[in-house]
Amino acid sequence: MKKHLYKFTIFKSLLNIYYLVNSFIVLSLGSNGLSTTSSVIY
Repeated sequence: MKKHLYKFTIFKSLLNIYYLVNSFIVLSLGSNGLSTTSSVIY
């Protein structure tokens, strides 16, 4: 159970980093970057 929680914490932190990087890209590129990142995600 503890091992599972550990894995989940790593996964959550990776997700947080991903979203941080994503929002940074969007901020730096503006609306142009928004369409690029959303096309990558979907």
